[in-house]
Amino acid sequence: MNVIYNDILLNDLGLKLKETNHTNLPSKSYESIKIPGRTGHLIIDDESYNNKTIELIFLWDLRGLDIKSNINQLRDILQGHKGYKDLLFDDGYVFNAICSNEIVFNEIVKNYYEVNIVFEAYDKEEVQ
Repeated sequence: MNVIYNDILLNDLGLKLKETNHTNLPSKSYESIKIPGRTGHLIIDDESYNNKTIELIFLWDLRGLDIKSNINQLRDILQGHKGYKDLLFDDGYVFNAICSNEIVFNEIVKNYYEVNIVFEAYDKEEVQ
């Protein structure tokens, strides 16, 4: 699956998507208030949804490449800006997203990594 973030096709960097949860639905936004002496909470529904967490797990083959410069380039693409950027999937999902979390590199074999990238996002089509 192709993934574009901040106008960059991540696959062009050599990242191969292994797992994604981008089709998960976000939680509903509401306030729940406990009222003494009453069974059940008072629910105030603000008719919106919370941002959701999108976790992408990639495989990245950096054998024979400059590891530090490739990792720094990925960091700059994911975190070298302010605010939300477009996160697009080739199955039609489009999000406003920001990658503010730690980017985790797990070395599977020498210079071959599993990369965990986490975004906070909301569906652009569901903006009210």
